[in-house]
Amino acid sequence: YMQEAVDEMVNLLTEPQYRGKMVVIFAGYKGQMTEMLNRVNPGLKSRVEEVIDFPDFTPREAAEMAACRLEEKGLHVPAAAQIDKPRGGGGGGGVPRRRAALASQSSLDLGGGGRGGAPSPSR
Repeated sequence: YMQEAVDEMVNLLTEPQYRGKMVVIFAGYKGQMTEMLNRVNPGLKSRVEEVIDFPDFTPREAAEMAACRLEEKGLHVPAAAQIDKPRGGGGGGGVPRRRAALASQSSLDLGGGGRGGAPSPSR
């Protein structure tokens, strides 16, 4: 459905009522984003005024961000749960899974799903 979605965005970005008033954020891996901008719809690239390329995070950086996020919610990452030896590549893709595992272990909602990290009822 990518073609249809991009075609619709290009149409909306061209309409006078939305031109200059709409912000569209594309997020993905650099190669996929480049392909989308260059190949999916020829009009899309000309309508993207700014591209911000964020570097991939190392596993250590992703783990540090997750730990900071947990600390913001008043939680401490136990030493046994901290990542000392990275497993897998960069990009931070494992951070949500790690947070979910920690949430499951501690019976807390860490995703900001409306409870703000408040304790969930025990099972």
